[in-house]
Amino acid sequence: MILYLIYISFRNIDKEIQLASSQLICAAYKNRYDDAMYLLCDIGNSRLKYAICNNHGTLTAHDACAHTIDDTALLSRLDHVIEQYHVHTVVICCVSNNHCLQLIKQHIADNQLNHMTIHSESRFGELTNGYRDSTTLGADRWCALIGATAITHPVCVIDCGTAVTIDVVNVNYAHIGGIISCGLPSMRHALTAHTDLNAPRVPNTSVTLSALQDNTADAIDVGITTQLIALCRHWYAIAKHHCDMPCQCIMTGGDGELVLPHIDDASYRPHLVLEGMAQYVRLKGNIHNNTS
Repeated sequence: MILYLIYISFRNIDKEIQLASSQLICAAYKNRYDDAMYLLCDIGNSRLKYAICNNHGTLTAHDACAHTIDDTALLSRLDHVIEQYHVHTVVICCVSNNHCLQLIKQHIADNQLNHMTIHSESRFGELTNGYRDSTTLGADRWCALIGATAITHPVCVIDCGTAVTIDVVNVNYAHIGGIISCGLPSMRHALTAHTDLNAPRVPNTSVTLSALQDNTADAIDVGITTQLIALCRHWYAIAKHHCDMPCQCIMTGGDGELVLPHIDDASYRPHLVLEGMAQYVRLKGNIHNNTS
């Protein structure tokens, strides 16, 4: 009888030890997840923009570099950020520059980091994708919509970069479609590539848009800039009509700040795609296996 009682006591102690060990493991796993840091890489047409966020979707740092940067310098930058913030996972949104994408993916593999590439989906939370084939909507546009609808809705998202994209989300979080056009760099390149006109690579942002110009370079800048402003105004008015109620306008992209003063009730968020990626991490960021 005494031996049996001793056996029962030891068995109970063993169970308590196992329970305590399990609780410690769970706590350690939770703390590891809570402290996880993510490197977000937005690979656009002309630049790589990157930022750090935690699993709660909070951005803590951001930077950018042109695709003209050499491979060694780019990887050195990313390595510095990865080491400084103890990055757990690299999250990629890519619409262009396959070389940059492959370079980063190879570096991730070489350093045995987790990674995830964001693709457009039919739904993210309450947000629904309005494209017939949801996978054909640009991943950057999808992330921008995720970022914008985390702030407000209905919303018209205008991204003024190498290309201009305008997308609309209604009161029901439904993406009802969008348009794509040339951005200022594309318009300038098209005009100078197909004519004998000459324009500097760096536009004159101080030129008066309401005045006729007395030189070719400024005439081109005014012409393409007012064309972009008219495009954004036109589609924002249509967005408000489709939403049938007050609709906010959020602008992003390299030339978004240039257009902003000419669009009523608009706000400018230069890191909107990264903000959307951070929201993606917040809801889907418990990533422990590599996904493409």
